[in-house]
Amino acid sequence: MSDPWTPEVPVSVDLARDLIATQHHTLAGLPVTPIGQGWDNRAFRVGARWLFRFPQRAIAAPLMESELRWLPVLAPRLSVPIPVPVFRGAPGPRYPFPFAGVRWLEGETGCRAGLTDAERVALAPRLGALLRALHDTPTPDDPPHNPFDKADLERKAGLITERLPQVAHALPVERVAAEVRALAQTPGWAGAPRWIHGDLYARHLLIGPDRALAGIIDWGDLCVSDPAQDLALTWSFLPAEGRAAFYTAYGPVDAATRDRARLQAIHSAVAMLVYGQAVEDRAMRQAGLDAVRLMSD
Repeated sequence: MSDPWTPEVPVSVDLARDLIATQHHTLAGLPVTPIGQGWDNRAFRVGARWLFRFPQRAIAAPLMESELRWLPVLAPRLSVPIPVPVFRGAPGPRYPFPFAGVRWLEGETGCRAGLTDAERVALAPRLGALLRALHDTPTPDDPPHNPFDKADLERKAGLITERLPQVAHALPVERVAAEVRALAQTPGWAGAPRWIHGDLYARHLLIGPDRALAGIIDWGDLCVSDPAQDLALTWSFLPAEGRAAFYTAYGPVDAATRDRARLQAIHSAVAMLVYGQAVEDRAMRQAGLDAVRLMSD
């Protein structure tokens, strides 16, 4: 059995170059450089100004369609840049999925920026204000829904429990398993569904040269759901002092919401550790270790 992040349709540099040149003639001849690969997509820098992302698994295709439709709607509401599609790629005989090209955003991902705890705390107010704006954006009558159903606490707890033996070197498995069982009983979100990023962790924060927040990337899990899924960032990325600063900007939340956020943060930390060691991505593995440390504060 292959790993869940193994590409179903690998996108090589040559394939990306040909698809871009064929569908967007003004970009033909520009250098195409691979810059990263995640669970679902592969990304390429095209020339100096553009970044293209290509789904490599069928399950990611509708997520790309969601980005193409909804990011232009959300961008004007947010205080930091997000990757609004400029070029739209259509599926065809050589490649079966939609793809997108966006303007290049300068910065490093939060898992590679080597942030100190003080720098993380400094980011907290901007993150709080940003998520407040996103979560307060009016939702449409036909909102996107995420197929992974991350709001299902029991399912999430089961995934964590399955993966815990693989990360026994990094965290106290029995104690975490007990906490996960308890958190899975947390009452669900009772408010109106809110716009959420849906997969907000260190890798999807863009940090500028000035160490400030320069953007939020990878919106494939964008949907209307429980805001606690985004608030997981307060546990997995911010020290305790940063959490206080975040909620000063974001506003108060109830204890159940914080607990659901913590369960999502544990899920993210374990997934980062498993993925990081499986594909030998040191930055991702370190982000998982950082999350484990910060959640102990």
